[in-house]
Amino acid sequence: FVEGGSQEKSHVLLHITEPSTAEEEAKGYFFAICEIGHADNQYIMKIQNIIDEIEQKYYEFNGQGGKHPLEMILEKINQENFSLIENERYQLDCVVGIISEMKVVFSFHGEPRIMLFYQNKEGAYDKMDLVGNEKSCFFLVKRSSWAAASILPSFTRQAALS
Repeated sequence: FVEGGSQEKSHVLLHITEPSTAEEEAKGYFFAICEIGHADNQYIMKIQNIIDEIEQKYYEFNGQGGKHPLEMILEKINQENFSLIENERYQLDCVVGIISEMKVVFSFHGEPRIMLFYQNKEGAYDKMDLVGNEKSCFFLVKRSSWAAASILPSFTRQAALS
């Protein structure tokens, strides 16, 4: 838990898991960053519990499917916690994801700012806004390109990182 600039208005949850076993290391580093506006401690704790549950289920996941394991877990979490996540009393801008080898897989809710900084083919550094105007999406970012498969809205986008 990290305090935001104004404790009465905003709180930031920062969660990064360093894998502790070879099996976890193969699955990558789990991260979550959430800014919660106008929330009480009870709501903040509920969001923290959801993040903990996503992490636990991700590292315990052993199933197969056509989707990324994180996407399947998030679909279930969304169904179970829809009223909490979509509560208009609170501002929730959240990113959860996995960093593994040369790829980043993440999903977001709300309006977080997510910028990808990378070195292009000419050697110069560039940046890409990964969110744009979307409200919730699931992304797979690889070194050479990125694509999105939606959790909530119907959305697909591709761009080269060159």
